[in-house]
Amino acid sequence: MRYYIYSRCSTEEQSKKGYSHDYQIKGIQSSPKVQLGECLGIFSDTMTGTSFDRPELETLYKICDIQRGHIDSIFVYRWDRFGRNVEEGCLWIRKFKELGVEVNCLDSNIDFDDSNWPVMLAITFGIAQSESLKISDRTKDGLYQANLNGYFTGNAPIGYVRVHSDQKSRNGKRKTILCPHPTDGVLVNKVLNEFIEGKNKSELYKEYKDQFSKVSRSNFFRIFNNPIYSGVIELKAYKHYPPTVVKGKHEAIISRKKWMQIQKINERQAGSNKGMIYNTSIENDLYLKGLLKDESLSTNYVSYYSKGKNKSRKYGYYELKGVRGTILNARKCHAAIDQVIKEIELELNEEHVAEAKLRFMEKISEKKDELKLLKTELKGINKNLSKLDKDYANRSIPVKTYMKISSLLDEDARILERKIIVNEKLIHQREMRLNQFINKLTSINHFYSNAPLAIKGRIVSAIFPNGFNIERNTYKVRTPIINEVILEMSANKGVLEEIKNGNSSKIREIPIMGG
Repeated sequence: MRYYIYSRCSTEEQSKKGYSHDYQIKGIQSSPKVQLGECLGIFSDTMTGTSFDRPELETLYKICDIQRGHIDSIFVYRWDRFGRNVEEGCLWIRKFKELGVEVNCLDSNIDFDDSNWPVMLAITFGIAQSESLKISDRTKDGLYQANLNGYFTGNAPIGYVRVHSDQKSRNGKRKTILCPHPTDGVLVNKVLNEFIEGKNKSELYKEYKDQFSKVSRSNFFRIFNNPIYSGVIELKAYKHYPPTVVKGKHEAIISRKKWMQIQKINERQAGSNKGMIYNTSIENDLYLKGLLKDESLSTNYVSYYSKGKNKSRKYGYYELKGVRGTILNARKCHAAIDQVIKEIELELNEEHVAEAKLRFMEKISEKKDELKLLKTELKGINKNLSKLDKDYANRSIPVKTYMKISSLLDEDARILERKIIVNEKLIHQREMRLNQFINKLTSINHFYSNAPLAIKGRIVSAIFPNGFNIERNTYKVRTPIINEVILEMSANKGVLEEIKNGNSSKIREIPIMGG
């Protein structure tokens, strides 16, 4: 009998400190049932039993698939070491069985000659999965109880770090509590106090984001809603427990009184948006959403509808969310863009078409060069795979070495093949789009005027690839970049203004973008 050994444990700690793999392997090797057999290799994965996305198990399967008939069995120490998922566990047993390989456990052997083996296997894996669910449930219960006792168990929010306390849990480990970060904690306190004094959240983020050790925009905005900073933990309803608020073991960064003031400000600001219906649909009247930006072209305007006094009509607006004095009338914005597109005059002669095509072909040529390099690299990998197969056929390298190297080369080859397909599609699409774009340029205004609203947004996006800004008082359009094909074919009548740090400078004369 020739066989492989497969072991699994859940964590690196169990693998290194608990010797989990070692005792599983030795337990199988010491069994009298395998003493006369020949072990051809040992494969071990360190990950949860509920997932079967395991590199070593997949390698073992590939070996059995390539060399069908070279082994009889794969042994595991216990069934729960193979997996804790009924569906996936049974699936993998069937996959190996189709290759003529029997996966079995020496201490809880399943007779696969008995027609009831699927039932017995499902029960075996069901018990393991049930145990896993119980462990998960106990973990959740423990975390809830810790929170209920005032120990916050989530990730430390901005302004806090996790430190060991003097208190010990039943297993002897020291409990961890949140402590204010020496610098970030002070900054959080400062931000919250300045917010109470009337500063805007966006302004505060721009002012303090670089002073924090590490903070994202979304995490910064959570500061104003997280009750942890006031020294309490808010718990949601869990099982038969109702929602509740408990006093935390950690030190508060701001007083509870000030925290309540912050929440009142949040409510007032939320109330100021009443009557606004924010635009989330693609097919709608406010098609400049995502294209219209602030003067620096770094922040997008949001779009919303506001009901009139008689509630019978809706009025569209664009606004920089949370920034006062930035409201733009949607109807006027659309009229400004319509006028810009009407003023595009294209001189579509052969010289301009040839130049425009040349510019596009230069970019396509770069992609073709990249494609050529990818194909050369893939050819080299396939050559190495062919050599590896010959070495393996001549028994110059062991099975496990062959499988590991071939697995790595196969993965590299798959990545390159995907890149080649993507590049080929991209080149083809660009060539197709170039021809379509040239054919439609002469009638761009007619095409735009009769297009559905969603298509209008795409046309505007194509003309202004970096977006644009509309002045609040004059409703004039400003942009740093216009589509280069249109730029090349446009008559010289207007002034394009490049926006940098709030200042503008003339960079090229074109028929649009009034000064």
